[in-house]
Amino acid sequence: MRKFKVIKALAAALSAVLICAAMTGCGRSDEELTAEATTEFESLMQTFQTGDVEQIKQADKSGDIAENLNEIANANLTAAIFGALKNMTYTVNSTTVTDDSDVRFNVTLNTINSSLVMQEYISSITTLVAPAEYQAQLATMTKEDYENLMSEQMINIINSGTIPTVENTVDVTLSLDNGSWEIKDSDEFMGLIYENVVDVLDEIVL
Repeated sequence: MRKFKVIKALAAALSAVLICAAMTGCGRSDEELTAEATTEFESLMQTFQTGDVEQIKQADKSGDIAENLNEIANANLTAAIFGALKNMTYTVNSTTVTDDSDVRFNVTLNTINSSLVMQEYISSITTLVAPAEYQAQLATMTKEDYENLMSEQMINIINSGTIPTVENTVDVTLSLDNGSWEIKDSDEFMGLIYENVVDVLDEIVL
């Protein structure tokens, strides 16, 4: 009977260890955590580089991207913004295990310059609305017509291939939660990838 209790206790302890390892980085070396997180990070970045909206939405476990995309009514505009990610490049400068379930990456991103995109966009709109012909059409233009026209200007700029890239270095943390790696505190990182463009569009177009 005593032997059975000892075996049962050992089995319970082993189960606890296995659950801990599955849910967090418990029991893993820094090298193992880093390797696993790096694989996940590289997979995520390669998904971004496809420029495919549906693949990117599926890869985002937080659901934030899908939520942001709901704010963009024009599917062609969405495709243009994310299509620009095909030209994104990145370099992982360093990785640091910050606790038993978090790995911080220091990354240099080379992405489309959102500030110059908006400068070009404003210039394009200024030219568009100046002629008397446009002013005459404005009275009969529906909200949908207006939004489509504004979106078309942005699409043309993004797809022109004339907007230079900009290099930024940022920290991004991947956190292991319930056996799944997720981006943690990602505002600056996601902003550099696509949200800065979306935020400004929200103020001007959407």
